[in-house]
Amino acid sequence: MRKAEGKLRVAMAAWEIGRVHSGLGAKIGGLGGVVEELPPELVKAAARQGLELEIETLSPCFAHYDKARLKPLGKPFPAAIEGHPFEVQTYEHIFRERLRFPDGRTRSVPFRMIYFWDQWQLSWTSAEAIYPEDPWMAAKLYAAISQGMAGYIRQGGFDTLHLHDYHVGLIPFYLGDEFLRTFPVHLTVHNASYQGITPLAGGGYSSLDRLNLPGERLFHRYFDFFDNLNLMKAAMLKVHENGGRTTTVSGDLEGSWGYA
Repeated sequence: MRKAEGKLRVAMAAWEIGRVHSGLGAKIGGLGGVVEELPPELVKAAARQGLELEIETLSPCFAHYDKARLKPLGKPFPAAIEGHPFEVQTYEHIFRERLRFPDGRTRSVPFRMIYFWDQWQLSWTSAEAIYPEDPWMAAKLYAAISQGMAGYIRQGGFDTLHLHDYHVGLIPFYLGDEFLRTFPVHLTVHNASYQGITPLAGGGYSSLDRLNLPGERLFHRYFDFFDNLNLMKAAMLKVHENGGRTTTVSGDLEGSWGYA
């Protein structure tokens, strides 16, 4: 896919995208509501600055979605968990919304959703269950889908990546340092009570190796958290290290409540 000329293209990755009434979205908590409402507001805000913004939202393809309503993209992306290679399938769907712009005019704006599917990892999911209770099952699931998303981003002609919470926080590590030198990444924390804390399996290095990441190089620098992996900590450090911004939806600007 070639980058569209004259547009700022954003990849927005999130585990929930809202839009539950469409049958092609998920919302368990506030995350889904924010990710549903944010792209239209960003497009309008960009227009006020004379910018044309194009946002693609990347999310898992949960098992209850009707794939007959999704367009297969055809190109799978490689991933590996615990040394087992497989391919993550991709689908798309376009939602259209009528937006009123600063000039007073309204127009229909397309919002492209990219869904990532793997039977092995996602077949158990439903509208009410999209987060594994077992921390290692969760870590492997997030790692698998993040590898697919990273593959898509690498060939997508995007200008930047906006991550929503730790579930997709591994994407920068799969993109790699060379790619990140010219590709800004930002992170929004939605609920700091949950950080993807995962008990080690055979030690820190081995734990990351199981997720198809170089454990010896990454564990102590990013993930080590009292004999656990901490996915949120790793994502925040990586984003900061590469000059990106970390924001939050909790609290006020003065820091008088929440963790902003």
